Amino acid sequence: MATSTSVITTNLHIRKYLLFLCTAVLLGAQACSSTSKLPPAQTSLEFYDKYRNQPGFKGNSIPVGLAARLIGSQLDDSTKAMLQGIRSVRMLTYAPENNKGQRFLTNSLLPEIQNVFKTPSYSSLPLNGPAGLELRVKEEQEKVKELAVFGQRSNGFLLLLVEGNMDQRMIQKVLQKIDPDLVAKDL
Repeated sequence: MATSTSVITTNLHIRKYLLFLCTAVLLGAQACSSTSKLPPAQTSLEFYDKYRNQPGFKGNSIPVGLAARLIGSQLDDSTKAMLQGIRSVRMLTYAPENNKGQRFLTNSLLPEIQNVFKTPSYSSLPLNGPAGLELRVKEEQEKVKELAVFGQRSNGFLLLLVEGNMDQRMIQKVLQKIDPDLVAKDL
């Protein structure tokens, strides 16, 4: 009789342990896929806000005024004029740490950001820079309201968002000073 009682008690402990283990696995899986449960972003700012605090992502806002004051004496007039038109600069990076993260980058993150910039309000500028990066602008009344450089770099993801009231020719001049072959010369 004592043997059957200890077997029943052992089976009960195993069942409780298995129930606990299954619950932990399910909760862990849900926590790991929390960003995939969020609805797809419709705008670049929604995309930035959605991912900036997620694991593996780094989101930064760069204070434009401070940067312009610190290096202002070293800049030429066209760069200074462009900086005066910038309201905000945000950068988002993602570095996958394993195969699951790489699949997330390829199958979810890149398609989502490409859908954000497929809207008619964005136009593509030719970018001769590093493979995998795209340059898009949003214009209103012949002024660039938003400039976005995004895509896959090395083994990660980069999004650079610049908002303001900028002239496309000034943007072209500044980008050509950074790298003369970066953008097409006949924009």
